[in-house]
Formats: sequence, C-alpha cells, structure tokens
Amino acid sequence: MKIDIQTSGLDKFAERMERFPAATRKAAVLSINKATRRARTAASREIRKQVSLTAGYLNKPERLWISRYARETNLTARISARQRPTSLVTYGAKQLYRAGKRKARVRGGISVKVKRGGGRRKIKQAFFIRLKRGTEHGGNLGVAVRSLEGLNLKKLGASNKSAGIYTLYGPSIDQVFNTVRKDISPEISKYLVQEFNRQYARLL
Repeated sequence: MKIDIQTSGLDKFAERMERFPAATRKAAVLSINKATRRARTAASREIRKQVSLTAGYLNKPERLWISRYARETNLTARISARQRPTSLVTYGAKQLYRAGKRKARVRGGISVKVKRGGGRRKIKQAFFIRLKRGTEHGGNLGVAVRSLEGLNLKKLGASNKSAGIYTLYGPSIDQVFNTVRKDISPEISKYLVQEFNRQYARLL
C-alpha cells in the first residue's frame, strides 16, 4: 500500500500559482514534505495501536518509509509500507512448556500476541524453526507447524509450506497501514493547508 500527498488539498493553489509561481511552488514543496513526515509518524503511531509492533521495528529501512519527497518538478510525496507478511516471531513469540514425565518440562507450543489490546494466543502444535533467511526479531528463527488442522488461518495469518512444514506469519505492515491511513487523513489534510499558508506568507 502506498499513499500520495499532493497539492489537491491546498485552497486557491492555482490562483496563487498564476500570481506568484515561484513562491507558490516552493511553499507547496516545503508543506507537502513536512506533511508527509507528519503522516509517516502518525501512521506509525496508529499501527502500533493496532498490533504489537514497536517504533524501532517500523523505523528500520523499507518497512514504513517515505519513498518519494516532493520536488518543484513533481509536487507529490509518497509513503510506502512493506507488503511481505511479518513473521510471528516478531509478534513476541514465546516458547511454552508443560509438565512431562517425572515432572520434567517439555515443550508445549508457542504463544504470540498480534493485537495490541488482545491477549496472547497459544498455538499448541507450533514450534520454533531455523530458517535459511533471517527474520526481523528472531535472527534465523521462525514459527512453524507440521499440520494446519485445527488452525484458523484468517486470524493466524498467512503460511508458506516447505518440506511438509508450514511457516506462520502475522499481518504485514502494509495490511495494517491500509486500515489506519483513512484515520490519519483529516489530521494531515488540515496540517498541509496550514503549513502551506504559513510557508507561502513567509516566502512572500
């Protein structure tokens, strides 16, 4: 998912372009880029309200980032979010144990917390697996099961199968971004107009 921030929200932009083109275009570039940075921060905040991701995680390259800044030749800025599903390891996956024979502890599944306001979910048949390619928070660890029987994948997330083992994932940053982008739109549109008027007055 990508969202573009451009001059469509600026009042009387065309009229001002005719009168003072250089100042108008410069004010537009400055205000769009400032609004885009604010939008990216607001999107990160709202995503973290929805799911158990951290600001540090979202701040890393090509996860939730400004993929284009406005220029005088192109008055459009863009925010992009990573589409690849997020490993369940990233959602606080923890090894669970249960009592075995002679009170020995044996592995009893994995628990994860995807939703920020929800509880931890226990996946009894899950276990950690070493992956060829490292994941974000787990190094080369992933969460996997040998069978999907009894699992609700609509709630659990996507899965990839390799050698009879299913690697489990939670929602991607892009999926969550798509649910919050409309929530931040009024705030950003208002700020864009205010910042454009301020920059325009300063430049004149």
